[in-house]
Amino acid sequence: MDASSRQGLYRAGVPELERIAAYLKDESTPLRGSLTDTHGALAIGMRCAAVAGADAVNDRATIEALARRHGYTLAAIYVVAPQTVSPVVAARVLEMVHVARASAVIVPGMTHLGGSVPADFTRVCSVIMPGHVMLGRALYPTPAPSGDAEAQA
Repeated sequence: MDASSRQGLYRAGVPELERIAAYLKDESTPLRGSLTDTHGALAIGMRCAAVAGADAVNDRATIEALARRHGYTLAAIYVVAPQTVSPVVAARVLEMVHVARASAVIVPGMTHLGGSVPADFTRVCSVIMPGHVMLGRALYPTPAPSGDAEAQA
């Protein structure tokens, strides 16, 4: 194993990460206030434009609703082009997770992940979709637990 292959996602270096950070800043869709308040937990939304029957507006609304429901501030929604290869998508999403310091990836359904959750995702964050939360290793801040049991009843 040579030095370049051990660098994994970061072999592109600082310029590439700065480009991604600029993309996140320009394309972000915050749910609560601006992203200058970094005390809350952040999430990255992801949808695939190639999913049959996918509706961009409904997918975005689903991602935003899931983020609110689980206590996340949405840093960005990444739209995957139909011709993009799965490993490339996973690498790009993971880079965005690290750049934004997000603790979750939110998708509008399993089909947007190609039918299964990439194992690399759960090594660094949780994956949230309607009706299912796959808890992953939390490298970055997660939402505070919601109120006590009486408040939830």
